[in-house]
Amino acid sequence: MTTKILFTFLIITFSTSSFAWTVSGRGDLTYTKTNNVNSSVNNLKSDAYKSFYLHLQTKDETNRIRLKIKGDRYNETTSNNSNTFDLSWQLKPNNKREHNLGIYQQNYQEDPTIDNYSSSNNRGLKYSTTFTKEFSEEKLSYFTLGFNYKNYYQQINRKDRSIDLSGGFENSLSTDLSFSIDLSLGFISSTDSSYSNYNLGPSLSFNYSFTDTLEAYISSSLIYTAYSNQTFETTVRNRTVINKEQQTLFSSEIGLVSNHFDNIPITIKQQSNKNSSNNPESAYKSRLFSINVSFRF
Repeated sequence: MTTKILFTFLIITFSTSSFAWTVSGRGDLTYTKTNNVNSSVNNLKSDAYKSFYLHLQTKDETNRIRLKIKGDRYNETTSNNSNTFDLSWQLKPNNKREHNLGIYQQNYQEDPTIDNYSSSNNRGLKYSTTFTKEFSEEKLSYFTLGFNYKNYYQQINRKDRSIDLSGGFENSLSTDLSFSIDLSLGFISSTDSSYSNYNLGPSLSFNYSFTDTLEAYISSSLIYTAYSNQTFETTVRNRTVINKEQQTLFSSEIGLVSNHFDNIPITIKQQSNKNSSNNPESAYKSRLFSINVSFRF
Protein backbone atom coordinates (compact mmCIF):
# COMPACT_ATOMS: atom_id res chain seq x y z
CA MET A 1 0.00 0.00 0.00
CA THR A 2 2.93 2.34 0.70
CA THR A 3 4.18 2.06 -2.89
CA LYS A 4 0.66 2.65 -4.21
CA ILE A 5 0.34 5.86 -2.16
CA LEU A 6 3.62 7.25 -3.54
CA PHE A 7 2.79 6.17 -7.10
CA THR A 8 -0.67 7.74 -6.93
CA PHE A 9 0.71 11.08 -5.74
CA LEU A 10 3.34 11.18 -8.49
CA ILE A 11 0.72 10.48 -11.18
CA ILE A 12 -1.52 13.24 -9.83
CA THR A 13 1.36 15.72 -9.57
CA PHE A 14 2.67 15.23 -13.10
CA SER A 15 -0.76 15.01 -14.67
CA THR A 16 -1.79 18.35 -13.17
CA SER A 17 1.48 20.23 -13.60
CA SER A 18 0.47 21.54 -17.03
CA PHE A 19 -2.76 23.08 -15.69
CA ALA A 20 -3.36 25.87 -13.17
CA TRP A 21 -1.90 23.85 -10.30
CA THR A 22 1.05 24.78 -8.10
CA VAL A 23 3.43 22.34 -6.39
CA SER A 24 5.11 23.03 -3.04
CA GLY A 25 6.60 21.15 -0.13
CA ARG A 26 7.99 21.24 3.37
CA GLY A 27 10.48 19.18 5.32
CA ASP A 28 10.61 18.96 9.10
CA LEU A 29 13.14 17.62 11.58
CA THR A 30 12.05 17.31 15.21
CA TYR A 31 14.08 16.21 18.22
CA THR A 32 12.03 15.19 21.27
CA LYS A 33 13.13 14.10 24.74
CA THR A 34 10.73 12.55 27.25
CA ASN A 35 10.98 11.24 30.79
CA ASN A 36 8.31 8.55 30.27
CA VAL A 37 8.56 7.10 26.77
CA ASN A 38 5.92 4.37 27.20
CA SER A 39 3.52 6.25 29.52
CA SER A 40 4.29 3.89 32.40
CA VAL A 41 2.87 4.08 35.90
CA ASN A 42 6.11 3.00 37.58
CA ASN A 43 9.70 2.50 36.44
CA LEU A 44 9.67 5.54 34.18
CA LYS A 45 12.08 5.29 31.26
CA SER A 46 13.62 8.34 29.62
CA ASP A 47 14.32 8.35 25.92
CA ALA A 48 14.81 10.68 22.96
CA TYR A 49 13.69 10.33 19.38
CA LYS A 50 13.95 12.09 16.05
CA SER A 51 11.00 12.61 13.71
CA PHE A 52 11.44 13.24 9.99
CA TYR A 53 8.59 14.76 7.99
CA LEU A 54 8.13 15.35 4.27
CA HIS A 55 5.02 17.22 3.09
CA LEU A 56 4.32 17.52 -0.65
CA GLN A 57 1.25 19.14 -2.15
CA THR A 58 -0.25 20.27 -5.40
CA LYS A 59 -3.27 22.58 -5.50
CA ASP A 60 -5.49 24.89 -7.49
CA GLU A 61 -8.19 27.31 -6.34
CA THR A 62 -10.49 24.68 -4.82
CA ASN A 63 -8.49 21.43 -4.64
CA ARG A 64 -5.44 20.41 -2.65
CA ILE A 65 -3.70 17.02 -2.79
CA ARG A 66 -1.20 16.25 -0.04
CA LEU A 67 1.33 13.50 0.59
CA LYS A 68 2.82 13.24 4.08
CA ILE A 69 5.68 10.91 4.97
CA LYS A 70 6.88 10.61 8.56
CA GLY A 71 9.56 8.53 10.25
CA ASP A 72 10.18 8.17 13.99
CA ARG A 73 13.54 6.88 15.26
CA TYR A 74 14.07 6.23 18.99
CA ASN A 75 17.46 6.12 20.66
CA GLU A 76 16.69 3.21 23.00
CA THR A 77 13.08 2.06 22.57
CA THR A 78 13.66 0.95 19.00
CA SER A 79 10.44 -1.11 18.97
CA ASN A 80 8.64 2.26 18.67
CA ASN A 81 10.39 3.10 15.37
CA SER A 82 7.80 3.55 12.64
CA ASN A 83 7.07 4.98 9.18
CA THR A 84 3.77 6.65 8.29
CA PHE A 85 2.37 7.52 4.85
CA ASP A 86 -0.70 9.69 4.35
CA LEU A 87 -2.32 10.73 1.06
CA SER A 88 -5.28 13.13 1.19
CA TRP A 89 -7.50 15.25 -1.02
CA GLN A 90 -9.05 18.50 0.16
CA LEU A 91 -11.98 20.19 -1.58
CA LYS A 92 -12.71 23.77 -0.52
CA PRO A 93 -15.47 25.19 -2.74
CA ASN A 94 -15.66 28.38 -0.66
CA ASN A 95 -14.50 29.94 2.62
CA LYS A 96 -17.40 28.37 4.53
CA ARG A 97 -17.02 24.69 3.65
CA GLU A 98 -14.18 22.18 3.45
CA HIS A 99 -13.99 18.42 2.75
CA ASN A 100 -11.01 16.12 3.39
CA LEU A 101 -10.63 12.51 2.26
CA GLY A 102 -7.52 10.46 2.91
CA ILE A 103 -5.85 7.07 3.19
CA TYR A 104 -2.92 6.21 5.44
CA GLN A 105 -0.65 3.42 6.60
CA GLN A 106 1.72 3.07 9.57
CA ASN A 107 4.42 0.39 9.72
CA TYR A 108 6.68 -0.53 12.62
CA GLN A 109 10.19 -1.78 11.88
CA GLU A 110 10.06 -4.43 14.60
CA ASP A 111 7.30 -6.74 15.75
CA PRO A 112 5.03 -4.44 17.77
CA THR A 113 3.45 -5.29 21.09
CA ILE A 114 0.04 -6.59 20.04
CA ASP A 115 -1.80 -5.49 23.19
CA ASN A 116 -0.41 -1.94 22.99
CA TYR A 117 -3.04 0.55 21.82
CA SER A 118 -0.82 2.54 19.48
CA SER A 119 2.08 0.22 18.60
CA SER A 120 0.72 -2.03 15.90
CA ASN A 121 0.84 -1.89 12.11
CA ASN A 122 -2.31 -0.29 10.77
CA ARG A 123 -3.90 1.27 7.69
CA GLY A 124 -7.13 3.14 7.18
CA LEU A 125 -9.47 5.59 5.54
CA LYS A 126 -10.58 8.96 6.92
CA TYR A 127 -13.03 11.70 5.98
CA SER A 128 -13.90 15.04 7.57
CA THR A 129 -15.97 18.09 6.71
CA THR A 130 -15.66 21.54 8.28
CA PHE A 131 -18.15 24.41 8.36
CA THR A 132 -16.79 27.90 9.10
CA LYS A 133 -18.66 31.06 10.03
CA GLU A 134 -16.81 34.38 9.92
CA PHE A 135 -18.30 37.11 12.07
CA SER A 136 -15.54 39.59 11.22
CA GLU A 137 -11.86 39.62 10.32
CA GLU A 138 -11.06 38.97 14.00
CA LYS A 139 -13.75 36.41 14.91
CA LEU A 140 -14.81 33.08 13.46
CA SER A 141 -16.37 29.83 14.57
CA TYR A 142 -16.15 26.35 13.10
CA PHE A 143 -17.65 22.88 13.34
CA THR A 144 -15.96 19.67 12.16
CA LEU A 145 -17.40 16.20 11.66
CA GLY A 146 -14.95 13.37 11.05
CA PHE A 147 -15.05 9.62 10.35
CA ASN A 148 -12.13 7.21 10.55
CA TYR A 149 -11.72 3.50 9.80
CA LYS A 150 -8.49 1.90 11.05
CA ASN A 151 -7.51 -1.72 10.46
CA TYR A 152 -4.86 -3.19 12.75
CA TYR A 153 -4.18 -5.87 10.19
CA GLN A 154 -1.62 -7.83 12.25
CA GLN A 155 -4.20 -8.42 14.94
CA ILE A 156 -6.89 -11.05 14.46
CA ASN A 157 -9.79 -9.03 15.85
CA ARG A 158 -9.00 -5.31 15.81
CA LYS A 159 -10.75 -2.90 13.49
CA ASP A 160 -11.70 0.53 14.82
CA ARG A 161 -14.43 2.84 13.53
CA SER A 162 -14.62 6.32 15.00
CA ILE A 163 -16.77 9.44 14.77
CA ASP A 164 -15.41 12.78 15.96
CA LEU A 165 -17.24 16.06 16.39
CA SER A 166 -15.60 19.32 17.37
CA GLY A 167 -16.57 22.96 17.43
CA GLY A 168 -14.62 26.04 18.30
CA PHE A 169 -14.27 29.78 18.32
CA GLU A 170 -11.28 31.95 17.39
CA ASN A 171 -10.88 35.61 18.27
CA SER A 172 -8.15 38.20 17.84
CA LEU A 173 -8.13 40.36 20.97
CA SER A 174 -5.58 42.74 19.42
CA THR A 175 -3.08 42.83 16.57
CA ASP A 176 -0.68 40.80 18.73
CA LEU A 177 -2.90 38.58 20.91
CA SER A 178 -5.42 35.92 19.86
CA PHE A 179 -7.08 32.93 21.46
CA SER A 180 -9.13 29.90 20.50
CA ILE A 181 -11.41 27.57 22.42
CA ASP A 182 -12.58 24.14 21.27
CA LEU A 183 -14.87 21.37 22.45
CA SER A 184 -14.61 17.83 21.05
CA LEU A 185 -16.62 14.64 21.33
CA GLY A 186 -15.57 11.26 19.96
CA PHE A 187 -16.84 7.70 19.73
CA ILE A 188 -14.76 4.61 18.94
CA SER A 189 -16.34 1.26 18.13
CA SER A 190 -13.85 -1.61 17.90
CA THR A 191 -14.23 -5.25 16.95
CA ASP A 192 -12.06 -5.78 20.03
CA SER A 193 -14.64 -4.41 22.45
CA SER A 194 -12.07 -3.58 25.13
CA TYR A 195 -11.01 -0.58 22.98
CA SER A 196 -14.52 0.79 22.42
CA ASN A 197 -15.01 4.11 24.21
CA TYR A 198 -16.32 7.63 24.07
CA ASN A 199 -14.30 10.74 24.89
CA LEU A 200 -14.96 14.43 25.29
CA GLY A 201 -13.21 17.54 26.48
CA PRO A 202 -12.31 21.20 25.95
CA SER A 203 -9.10 22.87 24.85
CA LEU A 204 -7.90 26.47 25.11
CA SER A 205 -4.93 28.25 23.54
CA PHE A 206 -3.45 31.75 23.43
CA ASN A 207 -1.01 33.15 20.88
CA TYR A 208 1.06 36.32 21.26
CA SER A 209 3.27 37.93 18.60
CA PHE A 210 6.25 39.86 19.96
CA THR A 211 7.45 40.88 16.50
CA ASP A 212 6.81 39.89 12.90
CA THR A 213 9.29 37.02 13.32
CA LEU A 214 8.78 35.88 16.94
CA GLU A 215 5.66 34.55 18.65
CA ALA A 216 4.74 32.49 21.70
CA TYR A 217 1.78 30.30 22.53
CA ILE A 218 0.31 28.43 25.47
CA SER A 219 -2.38 25.77 25.31
CA SER A 220 -4.12 23.24 27.51
CA SER A 221 -6.65 20.45 27.01
CA LEU A 222 -8.71 18.06 29.12
CA ILE A 223 -9.99 14.76 27.70
CA TYR A 224 -12.27 12.38 29.57
CA THR A 225 -12.47 8.80 28.23
CA ALA A 226 -14.90 6.09 29.33
CA TYR A 227 -14.38 2.50 28.08
CA SER A 228 -17.35 0.26 27.37
CA ASN A 229 -15.74 -3.10 28.10
CA GLN A 230 -12.22 -2.41 29.37
CA THR A 231 -12.45 -3.52 32.98
CA PHE A 232 -10.34 -4.19 36.06
CA GLU A 233 -10.99 -5.86 39.40
CA THR A 234 -10.96 -4.41 42.90
CA THR A 235 -11.70 -5.95 46.25
CA VAL A 236 -14.35 -4.32 48.44
CA ARG A 237 -15.22 -5.93 51.78
CA ASN A 238 -13.71 -9.22 50.67
CA ARG A 239 -15.74 -9.18 47.47
CA THR A 240 -14.41 -8.90 43.93
CA VAL A 241 -15.89 -5.94 42.04
CA ILE A 242 -15.63 -5.47 38.26
CA ASN A 243 -15.08 -1.81 37.27
CA LYS A 244 -15.24 -0.18 33.86
CA GLU A 245 -12.16 1.90 33.26
CA GLN A 246 -12.28 5.70 33.03
CA GLN A 247 -9.44 8.10 32.31
CA THR A 248 -8.92 11.86 32.39
CA LEU A 249 -5.92 13.29 30.52
CA PHE A 250 -4.81 16.87 31.21
CA SER A 251 -2.18 18.28 28.84
CA SER A 252 -0.49 21.67 28.76
CA GLU A 253 2.01 23.09 26.31
CA ILE A 254 4.07 26.24 25.98
CA GLY A 255 6.06 27.10 22.88
CA LEU A 256 8.13 29.70 21.07
CA VAL A 257 8.14 30.07 17.26
CA SER A 258 10.84 31.98 15.40
CA ASN A 259 10.52 33.00 11.74
CA HIS A 260 13.74 34.98 11.68
CA PHE A 261 15.10 32.97 8.75
CA ASP A 262 13.01 33.06 5.60
CA ASN A 263 11.17 29.77 4.98
CA ILE A 264 12.92 28.11 7.96
CA PRO A 265 10.70 28.47 11.07
CA ILE A 266 12.04 27.05 14.34
CA THR A 267 9.74 25.91 17.17
CA ILE A 268 10.74 25.09 20.76
CA LYS A 269 8.12 23.69 23.11
CA GLN A 270 7.59 22.00 26.47
CA GLN A 271 4.63 19.67 27.07
CA SER A 272 3.29 18.10 30.27
CA ASN A 273 0.74 15.28 30.53
CA LYS A 274 -1.11 13.90 33.54
CA ASN A 275 -3.41 10.94 33.05
CA SER A 276 -5.71 10.10 35.97
CA SER A 277 -7.75 6.90 36.12
CA ASN A 278 -9.92 4.84 38.43
CA ASN A 279 -7.56 2.01 37.40
CA PRO A 280 -4.23 2.64 39.19
CA GLU A 281 -2.38 0.76 36.44
CA SER A 282 -3.38 3.36 33.83
CA ALA A 283 -2.42 6.57 35.64
CA TYR A 284 0.81 8.22 34.53
CA LYS A 285 2.68 11.52 34.16
CA SER A 286 5.07 12.57 31.42
CA ARG A 287 7.05 15.56 30.18
CA LEU A 288 8.30 16.20 26.67
CA PHE A 289 10.71 18.81 25.33
CA SER A 290 11.12 19.25 21.58
CA ILE A 291 12.82 21.38 18.95
CA ASN A 292 11.49 21.52 15.40
CA VAL A 293 13.16 22.99 12.30
CA SER A 294 11.06 23.30 9.16
CA PHE A 295 12.23 23.86 5.56
CA ARG A 296 9.75 25.17 3.01
CA PHE A 297 10.25 24.91 -0.72
